[in-house]
Amino acid sequence: DSAAARNLDFIVTGGDNINNQNGNSENNYVSEWKSYQKVLAESDYCNPIYESIGNHEMWTSKSTAISAFVKATGLMCDEESLKSDKAYYTFDEPKTGDHFIIMSIENNFNPKNSDEFSTTQLNWVKNLLNKYKNDGHNIYIYEHAGFWKWGVGDDANDPYYDIPLGL
Repeated sequence: DSAAARNLDFIVTGGDNINNQNGNSENNYVSEWKSYQKVLAESDYCNPIYESIGNHEMWTSKSTAISAFVKATGLMCDEESLKSDKAYYTFDEPKTGDHFIIMSIENNFNPKNSDEFSTTQLNWVKNLLNKYKNDGHNIYIYEHAGFWKWGVGDDANDPYYDIPLGL
């Protein structure tokens, strides 16, 4: 309702749209996504919402998480991506032509693993950046993957979260 009151053209989220606190079954995923959709449907907001997968969506198998995400969000991506259950995509903002690159964790969120994105997805981003460079439009990249000692304020000596993700 806040977004509707502000007359926003669209919303982009960085993941964690669901909690997945009640187990890792596909039924739980479907239930939580339905709750998410219900909140949106009952709001006054009617414009697009572009979502990314966060760690809360990945606390299960990759195939279950990505499949549930694609089905629940009506993912704004091309037909090839929908068929392959890729959860990353791009769109251009119609008024400004600015580019939005939406990345999604692919390799099962694991606090001991910093390799959250596939080589295919990283190459895709690299190709997009080369395509968009010097075209006069802004580029926005949305992703949701933690890094070593990250959190509020990013104080490395006293991190809010001490999840050991590193490069």
